[in-house]
Amino acid sequence: MYLATHRRVIGFSKPSRHSLGVRLENTLLEIIELGYLALGKQGTSRLMIISKLDIKLRIFFTHLRLAHQTRCLNDAGYAELSQHSVELGKMIGHWIKATKTALNAR
Repeated sequence: MYLATHRRVIGFSKPSRHSLGVRLENTLLEIIELGYLALGKQGTSRLMIISKLDIKLRIFFTHLRLAHQTRCLNDAGYAELSQHSVELGKMIGHWIKATKTALNAR
């Protein structure tokens, strides 16, 4: 997903690439980092990190919509990155559900 985002951001105009493009890429890097942090935790700590991960994905999606609305991102690019984001959101949602179930089973 990062590589697809990076390929699209390269095509942004220079001002947008250095503002919105950087935000998109940095937010996505934070999502990757939080995913690895959550893997190393258990219980409530994991749930807190996954919740933060979910929020970061929502922020990424907001930046993505802004890029599309400001015409930095064409329809095809928006569709591709949105599809990746939705898939990632589903995975995070299932991870949250599984973690909550494991906590309640204790």
